[in-house]
Amino acid sequence: MPDASPPADDSSLTDASPPDTSPPSPDAVRDALRALATGTAPARRPAFRETISEAEAATDCALEATAFLAAGRLPELARAVADAEHADETGTAERGAEALAALRRLDAAAAAHGDDPRDAESADGDHFHRARGIVLPPTGQATDR
Repeated sequence: MPDASPPADDSSLTDASPPDTSPPSPDAVRDALRALATGTAPARRPAFRETISEAEAATDCALEATAFLAAGRLPELARAVADAEHADETGTAERGAEALAALRRLDAAAAAHGDDPRDAESADGDHFHRARGIVLPPTGQATDR
C-alpha cells in the first residue's frame, strides 16, 4: 500500500508565517476614514438582519428556540425589529416581529409551567381512551365498562 502522506521536504507544511501584527500605515488609516466619511466604504450587512434570521431559525426548532431564550436574546431581537423598521426594511421587520411574538409566547408558556415538566397540567383531562380506528383484541371484559 503506497504512503499517502506528503513528502517531508514539502515547504508548504513548514511555511507558517505569523500573522501581521504591525500597525496600519497612516495612509491606510486616512484612506479608510475618508471612505467612511464619504460613504464609499464597503457596506456591511446590518446586524439586525442576522439577529432576525437566527430568531426565525429558532422558531423552527425547539432546541434552537430554547437556546435563544436561555441566552436572554429577546431584548436583542426586539431591538433588531426596531432597527429594521427604522431602516425601512418592512419585510425583515415583519418577519422579526412574528419570530419575536412566537418566542415570547414560548417563553411565557415555559415560565408558566416552571422548570419541572411534571408540574405542567395535562391539556387533555382524560387522555386515556381508545383511539378511533384502532381495533383492540378481545380481553374478556364487558364492552360497557
